[in-house]
Amino acid sequence: MKGSKRERQPRVWELRVHAGPDPLTGRPRYISKTFHGGTREANSELARLVATAADATAVDSRAPFSVLLDSWLEQLVSLGRSPSTLRGYRSKIETAIRPALGAIRLDALSPTQLDRFYRARIGRGDAPRSVISMHRIIHACLEQGIRWGWIEVNPAARATPPTAAMREISAPSPDELQEIVNRAANGRQPEWANLLLFLALTGMRRGEICGLHWSDVEIDEGRFTIRRSILDIGGLVERQPKTGRVRRIALGDLGTSLLIERRKFAEKVAAEVGAELSPDAYVWSLAEDGLSPLKPISLTQYFSRLVVQCGYMTTVGQRSKPKYSLHSLRHFSATQLVGANVDVRTVSSRTGHADATTVLRVYAHAIEQRDLEAANILGHIIDRDGSFTKVVHSSTP
Repeated sequence: MKGSKRERQPRVWELRVHAGPDPLTGRPRYISKTFHGGTREANSELARLVATAADATAVDSRAPFSVLLDSWLEQLVSLGRSPSTLRGYRSKIETAIRPALGAIRLDALSPTQLDRFYRARIGRGDAPRSVISMHRIIHACLEQGIRWGWIEVNPAARATPPTAAMREISAPSPDELQEIVNRAANGRQPEWANLLLFLALTGMRRGEICGLHWSDVEIDEGRFTIRRSILDIGGLVERQPKTGRVRRIALGDLGTSLLIERRKFAEKVAAEVGAELSPDAYVWSLAEDGLSPLKPISLTQYFSRLVVQCGYMTTVGQRSKPKYSLHSLRHFSATQLVGANVDVRTVSSRTGHADATTVLRVYAHAIEQRDLEAANILGHIIDRDGSFTKVVHSSTP
């Protein structure tokens, strides 16, 4: 086994050891670790890593956790996991998980060590939600290790990550939405008012609306299909929707009118430059021929400016920030539907949530409001003429 060390800054070393080929993919495996100390100590630690790597090539359960982390990430890449999701995983692995846990052998990794790691991250100022995210990464990685036969039990299943309060969902009211859309209609890009209304109506993700082609729209049938999402990974690329499921959504009267008007506008812009609007053109695009998608981040920034212009702000710590984000339009769609007593299965199908339980969890506040209304409805049914109320009062001592 070979190892190398590199001094990234005084007394801070990057240690790296080749751990042989991956037993599943055949690709080379490496153990990496950041070490603090002098040259002699760094050499000793490198020698220990080399010995650990030698063990790892003989018995998978004795491999360091770092090896499983690398193989798990490779598996996710091969399964087509979203690049943005992978970036988030890698960031947490390289900055926190690997430095603290990567060198520990799989058969030695314990719930106690994981709990100690979680407490240490909280002590460093990490938010509980961030540490919970790290726990989920560790748990998923170790579950894959079980499926591969590298380990028999998952120590993360018996660990105790911190708890975090349910994040409050922020969605504009119908009146606030109307003011935001009116602000857009009277601004420099009035055509984007149409887009914002469509987002609020459909509950689409920003990448999904950026990836909508005219070939996905069936005006006469009053519906459209979400087949892809636009991601920015240094360049704009098309990917499957977040949950990997193609879904068909009804437009309704307003949605149909919005797309008819958008089509007229797009055809007019294309005609002015002598182009035709092809089925492959994007429904919303800055290009005259519609063949280039919008950048999702551009929509986010545009919406934030509108919210600020409308004066919808909130205070976080010592600073003020927009009260609503572009994603709030998705929350608006879901909360209004749940509040109108539309069944959660229909809501989850329309918004593209993984399942109905996600809607129940995320939009519980809207469901609680409906629960109060349900109680009052039952009360009126039971006591429609007030006779039961009289009985109750008359029996009170």
